[in-house]
Amino acid sequence: MSRSDWGIVATVVGCLALASLALADSQYEHEKRIAAKACATEHPCQRQQVQFERAGLPSFAERFVSNPDPNNTEEKERRDLAAQEASAVWAFYAVLIAGLSAIVTAIGTVLLYQQIVLTRRAVEDTGLATDAMKKSNDIAMIGQRPWISIEGIKITKCAIDGGMINFEFEYTLINSGNSPAIDATCGAGFHELYTEIDYTAHAEAAARRIPAEGGGEGTIGPHGENTISGKWYAYVNMYPAHEMGTYFNLVLACGYASPLTGERHHTIRVVRISDPDNRGINLREPRLMLRNLHVANHRVIMA
Repeated sequence: MSRSDWGIVATVVGCLALASLALADSQYEHEKRIAAKACATEHPCQRQQVQFERAGLPSFAERFVSNPDPNNTEEKERRDLAAQEASAVWAFYAVLIAGLSAIVTAIGTVLLYQQIVLTRRAVEDTGLATDAMKKSNDIAMIGQRPWISIEGIKITKCAIDGGMINFEFEYTLINSGNSPAIDATCGAGFHELYTEIDYTAHAEAAARRIPAEGGGEGTIGPHGENTISGKWYAYVNMYPAHEMGTYFNLVLACGYASPLTGERHHTIRVVRISDPDNRGINLREPRLMLRNLHVANHRVIMA
Protein backbone atom coordinates (compact mmCIF):
# COMPACT_ATOMS: atom_id res chain seq x y z
CA MET A 1 0.00 0.00 0.00
CA SER A 2 1.11 3.52 -0.73
CA ARG A 3 1.57 6.20 1.90
CA SER A 4 -1.68 7.93 0.91
CA ASP A 5 -3.63 4.63 1.27
CA TRP A 6 -2.29 4.14 4.79
CA GLY A 7 -3.41 7.67 5.63
CA ILE A 8 -6.96 6.91 4.48
CA VAL A 9 -7.04 3.71 6.57
CA ALA A 10 -5.81 5.57 9.67
CA THR A 11 -8.47 8.24 9.20
CA VAL A 12 -11.27 5.65 8.91
CA VAL A 13 -10.09 3.76 12.01
CA GLY A 14 -9.93 6.99 14.02
CA CYS A 15 -13.46 7.95 13.02
CA LEU A 16 -14.78 4.50 14.03
CA ALA A 17 -13.03 4.75 17.41
CA LEU A 18 -14.57 8.16 18.10
CA ALA A 19 -18.01 6.88 17.09
CA SER A 20 -17.65 3.90 19.44
CA LEU A 21 -16.72 6.13 22.35
CA ALA A 22 -19.67 8.40 21.66
CA LEU A 23 -22.08 5.45 21.57
CA ALA A 24 -20.64 4.01 24.79
CA ASP A 25 -21.03 7.36 26.53
CA SER A 26 -24.65 7.75 25.43
CA GLN A 27 -25.44 4.19 26.57
CA TYR A 28 -23.81 4.89 29.92
CA GLU A 29 -25.90 8.04 30.42
CA HIS A 30 -29.03 6.04 29.60
CA GLU A 31 -28.16 3.37 32.18
CA LYS A 32 -27.34 6.07 34.73
CA ARG A 33 -30.82 7.54 34.42
CA ILE A 34 -32.38 4.06 34.82
CA ALA A 35 -30.25 3.38 37.92
CA ALA A 36 -31.31 6.69 39.46
CA LYS A 37 -34.94 5.74 39.16
CA ALA A 38 -34.23 2.26 40.58
CA CYS A 39 -32.49 3.76 43.63
CA ALA A 40 -35.60 5.73 44.44
CA THR A 41 -37.98 2.74 44.29
CA GLU A 42 -36.11 -0.51 44.93
CA HIS A 43 -34.74 -1.96 48.17
CA PRO A 44 -31.01 -1.22 48.66
CA CYS A 45 -30.20 -4.93 48.76
CA GLN A 46 -31.62 -5.33 45.25
CA ARG A 47 -29.22 -2.78 43.66
CA GLN A 48 -26.88 -4.60 41.30
CA GLN A 49 -24.75 -1.81 39.82
CA VAL A 50 -23.89 1.69 40.90
CA GLN A 51 -23.65 3.90 37.80
CA PHE A 52 -22.40 7.21 39.14
CA GLU A 53 -18.75 8.23 38.58
CA ARG A 54 -17.19 7.24 41.88
CA ALA A 55 -13.59 6.91 40.53
CA GLY A 56 -13.54 10.11 38.51
CA LEU A 57 -12.80 8.20 35.29
CA PRO A 58 -14.28 8.86 31.87
CA SER A 59 -17.66 7.30 31.38
CA PHE A 60 -16.54 4.56 29.01
CA ALA A 61 -13.84 3.48 31.49
CA GLU A 62 -16.10 3.73 34.51
CA ARG A 63 -18.21 0.87 33.17
CA PHE A 64 -15.27 -1.53 33.42
CA VAL A 65 -14.18 -0.69 37.00
CA SER A 66 -17.47 0.12 38.75
CA ASN A 67 -19.02 -2.71 40.81
CA PRO A 68 -22.21 -2.99 42.90
CA ASP A 69 -22.04 -1.64 46.43
CA PRO A 70 -21.34 -4.25 49.12
CA ASN A 71 -24.36 -5.56 51.00
CA ASN A 72 -22.62 -5.72 54.38
CA THR A 73 -19.39 -4.91 56.23
CA GLU A 74 -17.90 -8.38 55.75
CA GLU A 75 -18.32 -8.15 51.98
CA LYS A 76 -16.76 -4.69 52.00
CA GLU A 77 -13.72 -5.98 53.93
CA ARG A 78 -13.35 -8.89 51.50
CA ARG A 79 -13.50 -6.46 48.61
CA ASP A 80 -10.91 -4.18 50.23
CA LEU A 81 -8.59 -7.17 50.82
CA ALA A 82 -9.10 -8.38 47.24
CA ALA A 83 -8.41 -4.85 45.94
CA GLN A 84 -5.18 -4.67 47.96
CA GLU A 85 -4.08 -8.08 46.73
CA ALA A 86 -4.95 -7.15 43.16
CA SER A 87 -3.00 -3.90 43.55
CA ALA A 88 0.00 -5.86 44.88
CA VAL A 89 -0.17 -8.23 41.91
CA TRP A 90 -0.39 -5.39 39.44
CA ALA A 91 2.43 -3.57 41.26
CA PHE A 92 4.55 -6.73 40.93
CA TYR A 93 3.85 -6.90 37.22
CA ALA A 94 4.58 -3.17 36.90
CA VAL A 95 7.95 -3.62 38.64
CA LEU A 96 8.66 -6.66 36.48
CA ILE A 97 7.81 -4.78 33.30
CA ALA A 98 9.89 -1.78 34.46
CA GLY A 99 12.85 -4.09 35.12
CA LEU A 100 12.48 -5.72 31.71
CA SER A 101 12.23 -2.27 30.13
CA ALA A 102 15.46 -1.25 31.87
CA ILE A 103 17.19 -4.40 30.59
CA VAL A 104 15.91 -3.82 27.06
CA THR A 105 16.99 -0.16 27.27
CA ALA A 106 20.47 -1.19 28.42
CA ILE A 107 20.76 -3.74 25.60
CA GLY A 108 19.53 -1.12 23.13
CA THR A 109 22.10 1.36 24.43
CA VAL A 110 24.91 -1.18 24.01
CA LEU A 111 23.71 -2.05 20.50
CA LEU A 112 23.45 1.66 19.66
CA TYR A 113 27.02 2.21 20.86
CA GLN A 114 28.22 -0.72 18.75
CA GLN A 115 26.31 0.71 15.79
CA ILE A 116 28.03 4.06 16.29
CA VAL A 117 31.44 2.32 16.45
CA LEU A 118 30.65 0.33 13.29
CA THR A 119 29.42 3.46 11.54
CA ARG A 120 32.63 5.28 12.43
CA ARG A 121 34.70 2.37 11.13
CA ALA A 122 32.62 2.32 7.97
CA VAL A 123 33.25 6.04 7.46
CA GLU A 124 37.00 5.52 7.99
CA ASP A 125 36.99 2.55 5.59
CA THR A 126 35.10 4.67 3.07
CA GLY A 127 37.74 7.38 3.38
CA LEU A 128 40.51 4.82 2.86
CA ALA A 129 38.65 3.38 -0.13
CA THR A 130 38.28 6.88 -1.57
CA ASP A 131 42.00 7.55 -1.14
CA ALA A 132 42.81 4.19 -2.74
CA MET A 133 40.49 5.01 -5.64
CA LYS A 134 42.18 8.40 -6.11
CA LYS A 135 45.59 6.74 -6.10
CA SER A 136 44.35 4.15 -8.57
CA ASN A 137 43.06 6.93 -10.82
CA ASP A 138 46.40 8.72 -10.52
CA ILE A 139 48.26 5.53 -11.44
CA ALA A 140 45.94 4.98 -14.40
CA MET A 141 46.43 8.60 -15.47
CA ILE A 142 50.20 8.26 -15.20
CA GLY A 143 50.00 5.14 -17.35
CA GLN A 144 48.01 7.01 -20.01
CA ARG A 145 49.92 10.31 -20.06
CA PRO A 146 52.71 11.08 -22.55
CA TRP A 147 56.33 10.57 -21.49
CA ILE A 148 59.02 12.41 -23.45
CA SER A 149 62.64 11.28 -23.24
CA ILE A 150 65.63 12.93 -24.90
CA GLU A 151 67.85 10.42 -26.68
CA GLY A 152 70.44 10.18 -29.46
CA ILE A 153 72.37 13.32 -28.50
CA LYS A 154 75.19 14.04 -30.96
CA ILE A 155 77.48 17.05 -31.32
CA THR A 156 77.97 17.18 -35.06
CA LYS A 157 80.31 20.17 -35.13
CA CYS A 158 82.39 22.38 -32.88
CA ALA A 159 84.18 25.30 -34.52
CA ILE A 160 86.30 28.06 -33.01
CA ASP A 161 86.96 30.94 -35.35
CA GLY A 162 87.65 34.62 -34.77
CA GLY A 163 86.94 34.51 -31.06
CA MET A 164 83.60 32.72 -31.52
CA ILE A 165 82.74 29.16 -30.58
CA ASN A 166 79.97 27.45 -32.56
CA PHE A 167 78.24 24.17 -31.73
CA GLU A 168 75.93 22.16 -33.96
CA PHE A 169 74.04 19.26 -32.42
CA GLU A 170 71.20 16.77 -32.91
CA TYR A 171 68.92 14.95 -30.52
CA THR A 172 65.69 12.95 -30.69
CA LEU A 173 62.54 13.39 -28.65
CA ILE A 174 60.79 10.05 -28.07
CA ASN A 175 57.26 9.77 -26.69
CA SER A 176 57.02 6.43 -24.88
CA GLY A 177 53.56 7.17 -23.46
CA ASN A 178 50.14 6.02 -24.62
CA SER A 179 48.80 9.46 -25.55
CA PRO A 180 50.17 12.24 -27.74
CA ALA A 181 52.31 15.03 -26.32
CA ILE A 182 50.69 18.29 -27.40
CA ASP A 183 52.00 21.85 -27.44
CA ALA A 184 55.55 20.47 -27.24
CA THR A 185 58.42 22.95 -27.12
CA CYS A 186 62.16 22.52 -26.66
CA GLY A 187 65.28 24.51 -26.00
CA ALA A 188 69.02 24.06 -25.48
CA GLY A 189 71.86 25.82 -23.70
CA PHE A 190 75.59 25.35 -23.13
CA HIS A 191 77.28 25.97 -19.78
CA GLU A 192 80.87 25.73 -18.74
CA LEU A 193 81.33 22.63 -16.57
CA TYR A 194 81.67 24.39 -13.23
CA THR A 195 78.84 26.87 -13.80
CA GLU A 196 75.73 26.45 -11.65
CA ILE A 197 72.74 25.52 -13.83
CA ASP A 198 69.20 26.77 -13.24
CA TYR A 199 67.23 23.75 -14.43
CA THR A 200 63.86 25.40 -13.78
CA ALA A 201 64.75 28.31 -16.03
CA HIS A 202 65.69 25.90 -18.79
CA ALA A 203 62.40 24.05 -18.42
CA GLU A 204 60.47 27.33 -18.68
CA ALA A 205 62.60 28.58 -21.58
CA ALA A 206 61.95 25.56 -23.80
CA ALA A 207 60.11 27.81 -26.20
CA ARG A 208 60.93 26.62 -29.73
CA ARG A 209 58.17 24.49 -31.24
CA ILE A 210 59.01 21.03 -32.56
CA PRO A 211 58.23 20.09 -36.18
CA ALA A 212 55.32 17.67 -35.96
CA GLU A 213 55.46 14.10 -37.18
CA GLY A 214 52.36 13.48 -39.30
CA GLY A 215 50.23 15.95 -37.37
CA GLY A 216 49.81 19.50 -36.21
CA GLU A 217 52.68 21.64 -35.08
CA GLY A 218 54.05 20.87 -31.65
CA THR A 219 52.60 17.33 -31.38
CA ILE A 220 54.43 14.04 -30.86
CA GLY A 221 52.19 11.00 -31.26
CA PRO A 222 52.14 7.96 -28.96
CA HIS A 223 55.37 5.97 -29.37
CA GLY A 224 56.47 8.56 -31.91
CA GLU A 225 59.69 10.55 -32.18
CA ASN A 226 61.09 13.76 -33.59
CA THR A 227 64.73 14.52 -34.42
CA ILE A 228 65.79 18.06 -33.65
CA SER A 229 68.80 19.90 -35.04
CA GLY A 230 70.21 22.95 -33.30
CA LYS A 231 72.99 25.48 -33.30
CA TRP A 232 74.55 27.48 -30.53
CA TYR A 233 77.33 30.05 -30.45
CA ALA A 234 79.04 32.33 -27.94
CA TYR A 235 82.17 34.38 -27.48
CA VAL A 236 85.20 32.39 -26.39
CA ASN A 237 86.27 35.06 -23.89
CA MET A 238 83.06 34.37 -21.93
CA TYR A 239 84.70 31.19 -20.59
CA PRO A 240 87.97 30.72 -18.72
CA ALA A 241 90.71 28.99 -20.73
CA HIS A 242 91.72 26.02 -18.59
CA GLU A 243 95.11 24.45 -19.11
CA MET A 244 93.50 21.04 -19.61
CA GLY A 245 90.81 22.47 -21.87
CA THR A 246 87.20 23.39 -21.16
CA TYR A 247 84.33 20.98 -20.63
CA PHE A 248 80.80 22.06 -21.41
CA ASN A 249 77.39 20.98 -20.15
CA LEU A 250 74.71 20.82 -22.83
CA VAL A 251 71.26 21.28 -21.28
CA LEU A 252 68.33 20.10 -23.40
CA ALA A 253 64.80 20.86 -22.20
CA CYS A 254 61.43 19.81 -23.59
CA GLY A 255 58.07 21.01 -22.35
CA TYR A 256 54.75 19.43 -23.36
CA ALA A 257 51.15 18.95 -22.23
CA SER A 258 48.90 15.95 -21.71
CA PRO A 259 45.67 15.98 -23.75
CA LEU A 260 43.91 14.09 -20.94
CA THR A 261 44.36 16.72 -18.23
CA GLY A 262 45.97 19.70 -19.95
CA GLU A 263 48.74 19.58 -17.32
CA ARG A 264 52.21 20.72 -18.41
CA HIS A 265 55.19 18.37 -18.05
CA HIS A 266 58.86 18.72 -18.87
CA THR A 267 61.99 16.66 -19.42
CA ILE A 268 65.52 17.95 -18.92
CA ARG A 269 68.68 16.11 -19.88
CA VAL A 270 72.18 17.34 -19.18
CA VAL A 271 75.26 15.85 -20.93
CA ARG A 272 78.92 16.67 -20.61
CA ILE A 273 80.73 17.63 -23.82
CA SER A 274 84.47 17.06 -24.40
CA ASP A 275 86.72 16.51 -27.42
CA PRO A 276 86.79 13.11 -29.18
CA ASP A 277 89.50 11.89 -26.79
CA ASN A 278 87.45 12.83 -23.75
CA ARG A 279 89.65 15.83 -23.03
CA GLY A 280 88.64 19.42 -22.55
CA ILE A 281 88.14 21.58 -25.64
CA ASN A 282 91.10 23.91 -26.22
CA LEU A 283 89.54 27.35 -26.43
CA ARG A 284 93.02 28.92 -26.98
CA GLU A 285 93.21 27.67 -30.55
CA PRO A 286 92.36 30.58 -32.86
CA ARG A 287 90.97 28.16 -35.45
CA LEU A 288 89.66 24.74 -34.46
CA MET A 289 87.24 22.29 -36.05
CA LEU A 290 86.06 19.21 -34.14
CA ARG A 291 83.41 16.63 -35.04
CA ASN A 292 81.78 13.78 -33.14
CA LEU A 293 82.63 15.17 -29.75
CA HIS A 294 82.46 12.90 -26.73
CA VAL A 295 79.06 13.01 -24.95
CA ALA A 296 78.69 11.70 -21.38
CA ASN A 297 75.35 11.53 -19.61
CA HIS A 298 75.23 13.75 -16.53
CA ARG A 299 71.63 14.18 -15.32
CA VAL A 300 68.04 13.46 -16.36
CA ILE A 301 64.95 15.15 -14.91
CA MET A 302 61.40 14.09 -15.89
CA ALA A 303 58.29 15.66 -14.39
